[in-house]
Amino acid sequence: MGIYIIAILFGGTVSRELAGKTLVNLVTKGLPRWAVIIAKYLCLLSQWLVVMAGAFFTTWGYTTFYFSDRQSPHPVAACLPLLVFGAFFLAVVLFGSTWGRHTYEGLLFTCLVMAILFLVKLLKRAHNFNPVSLIGDNVAILQGNLSLTKLFPAMGVALGLTLILIVSSVVLLNKKALV
Repeated sequence: MGIYIIAILFGGTVSRELAGKTLVNLVTKGLPRWAVIIAKYLCLLSQWLVVMAGAFFTTWGYTTFYFSDRQSPHPVAACLPLLVFGAFFLAVVLFGSTWGRHTYEGLLFTCLVMAILFLVKLLKRAHNFNPVSLIGDNVAILQGNLSLTKLFPAMGVALGLTLILIVSSVVLLNKKALV
């Protein structure tokens, strides 16, 4: 549920800059447009990593302190797919924000992509390649019931789509008029 708050908070990352014409000064002073997208993505990703690290270490410390029953043998392996999904999700949000003229268009794009991915998850053959499976199989990995290697195809697809979405965001921003 918290991941959708990210979409709401950052859904207008680029579209608000374009609507408010705040990028004009930076771009006319020589800042390349690709640097804007890369910087925004890296800032989003760093925020995601800090929040995830805080949540992980808080939960891990709490669990270790109160429950030393060893029923969760793979906490780090269970967190890795979530980190990869977050990188993909942030790229979707950034692309939607670059594509849309308003925050709501970017948010609508993000929701549409997620709805399509959840529908594709219904197909059994696509499960291992669907980025949404990265957030659904964490408990099985945590408990040792599923190997992390089963999610490598989904991680590859998520990272590949992340790269495509970032490059597409750069292309879209290059084509947009700033004034």
